[in-house]
Amino acid sequence: MKRFTIISLLILYVIPSLCFGKNYDYPLKPGDEGWKELRTYNEMVQACQIPEDILQSLNAEEILQACLMHPFRINIILFPTLNEGFQSLLRSFPVFKRMLTNPEVKELAVIQQKQLYPLVNEDISFYLQSKILEAFLGSIDEQQMEYGIPISVLTPNGSIVSDTEQITDPEFTAYQRQQIAIEFSNTYPLATIVAPASVKYNCHAYAWHISEGGSNVWMGISTNPTSIYWTDGSYSSSNCRGKGLKVSYINGNHSAITTETTDYFISKWGNGPRVRHHKDYVPYVYSGLSYYIRNLPSQAYITGQFAQNAQWTTLNTANMVDRTTPITLHVYYPNAYLITWEKTSGGSDVQYGPQNNDGTLAGLTMNSEQSVSLRATAYTPCGTVQTEFYFFSTH
Repeated sequence: MKRFTIISLLILYVIPSLCFGKNYDYPLKPGDEGWKELRTYNEMVQACQIPEDILQSLNAEEILQACLMHPFRINIILFPTLNEGFQSLLRSFPVFKRMLTNPEVKELAVIQQKQLYPLVNEDISFYLQSKILEAFLGSIDEQQMEYGIPISVLTPNGSIVSDTEQITDPEFTAYQRQQIAIEFSNTYPLATIVAPASVKYNCHAYAWHISEGGSNVWMGISTNPTSIYWTDGSYSSSNCRGKGLKVSYINGNHSAITTETTDYFISKWGNGPRVRHHKDYVPYVYSGLSYYIRNLPSQAYITGQFAQNAQWTTLNTANMVDRTTPITLHVYYPNAYLITWEKTSGGSDVQYGPQNNDGTLAGLTMNSEQSVSLRATAYTPCGTVQTEFYFFSTH
């Protein structure tokens, strides 16, 4: 902390006007009273617009600082590439267009980029400013930049997901993650961070691959390859709403997963954190959302001592050969996030347990000749599905 304080004081003299000179004072910005009252991204964007008459009066230095100290500067790292992050700022805020059209801004930007370079690891503000300058000056070539090592990722039906890589860049440090979390939470106070910032995976990879048990990869370096998940039949379009559906922001190059709360998703934001958020509380175009559900058959079967060995999907009946030897029931329903069991008929000496959320009911026994009925209820995004199991002992 002492080292950071000394460096900060030095910056005041090394970069007197560029970092700390004439700055446009946004009337409402992250941290201000009233910022949390803005419920959508569009409302926040409108609150950060510079009036046209003031915008036209800004000189090159003021334009540059208005961009580098912009309330949404963190957006530069919340997209698949810096270029996409910069294009998002350009679309939403006219001051970034002035940045491009004023030739004097570029000259100042080159100087400031050199001054910021040794300071990017000292504070998240300097890091984000450097990334905006990097994108603005075109010092990276998105098409030729090597992000990592190409890796083969398959859909559930075995199709290759194109444009997917394992990132070799070093991960954020704990300090950087902490700083990003603070900046992000100030900017997006109504979004809840559920996992820290990471350069190792993005929204598409999390929603379609990692959440299903896959490893960390970056899916879609230059294109959005996720359509293969529904064109090959692994998923199908769903009109249902509920927990566990995949969501594609078709017009915004973003993917998410639905939660148990209507219109609230979990998604990874570029190099930023993974967050829980309302569907339109995002910096991505959120028109034309499409929902997808996994295509899988239902299965039900029994292991243990029984008279018949078969798979059931509707009415299921079996004769117990040895009523005192425990049997185990297994039920699987596609996209079920919870499966519960209950006894609907049978004597008090019918024993079973424990039951697991994955659909397994272990240890069913009977101590006398009788019948028992058990019901499995699966809770899915499209509602509940129930299956009855009937058993009767043979001796």
